[in-house]
Formats: sequence, structure tokens, C-alpha cells
Amino acid sequence: MAEAERLFRERGYERVRMIDIAQAAEVSEPTLYNYFPSKEHLIFDMDQELEERIVACIKGVAPSKALVEAVRKESLRFLGDLSRSGAGKPTGIPLSVLQSEALQRVWLQMNSRIAHRVAETLLAESKPRISRITALILGRSIVAVFAVILEEFGAGRLSGRSAKRLRQEIQSAVNQTLDNLGASVGRA
Repeated sequence: MAEAERLFRERGYERVRMIDIAQAAEVSEPTLYNYFPSKEHLIFDMDQELEERIVACIKGVAPSKALVEAVRKESLRFLGDLSRSGAGKPTGIPLSVLQSEALQRVWLQMNSRIAHRVAETLLAESKPRISRITALILGRSIVAVFAVILEEFGAGRLSGRSAKRLRQEIQSAVNQTLDNLGASVGRA
């Protein structure tokens, strides 16, 4: 919801009430609650987009080096998009997650839900078939790459580091981690 995002960026997450968002969006407060059960859910309105992005990058890719490369390509694209967006501003979404226990709980629930969807996709599409446990481990690992990118970018911006420098550091870490994972997959 564009109005909520605008208010969060202008005032900061903690200073925005649901009634403020409803008024800015020109809807009643009960209507807003029909779509978003809490303010925390508003900030994660992008969770479907992130879920679809991750699932799309693994569809049709067997658990192999090709899967590692698909995750690398999309996670680095995600990092680029994040560093070009306003998400690293002091009132941006990644920073808000770091500063609120309520948002951290919703963030963890969201990561778990997406990881299960990734695991289900891997189970449905893997040839040869993989076990449920393998799919769950892969699902959580893949989602962790994106989650750590978002969290570390937010933490770095909160501490005053430049988006450009953070992007370089995170990209290097992602590449190193996925290189190691790819080498392990190659030995399996």
C-alpha cells in the first residue's frame, strides 16, 4: 500500500498509526483492518512479491549446481534492486524490521512460510525426486540468502554505511557462500 509506505518513510514506522494510514488512503479504519490485520502486516505487503521472486528463480531447476546459480543470479538482482530503492533510509522497511520486535516476529513467520513454499516447489518439480527433509533444508537455505541480504543491508544503512559499499560487501559474501555451496553440490 503506497500510502502506508510513504507515511513510514516520512515519519518512521513507530510514529504511524493505522488511523493515519486509513485517512491517507481515504478508507475507513475497519476497511484497512479487513485487509491488514495489523500494522506489521502492512510493512510486509511485499512478502508475496518476494515469495514469487524466489519461487520463480527455482522453478524447473533441479537441486544441483544449476540451482545454486539460479539462486545466485536472483539474489544478486534482489540486492541490486534493494540498493537502488529507498529501503536503506532510516525509515525504510529493512531498518524498521531491525528496530521493532513485533516486526521481527512477522519477518520470521514470513521467512518460514516462504521457505515451506520453496520446499513444496522443489518437491513437486525435482527430478530425480528429493526427500521432504532435503527440500525443507534447501527451502530454508534459499530463503536465508534473501533474508540475510535484506537484514544486513538494513543493519548497514542503520549504522550509516553507504549503499554502494554494502552492496559490494554483501555481493562478495553471497558469491563466496554460494561458491562453497556449489562446490559441495558438485561433490555430492
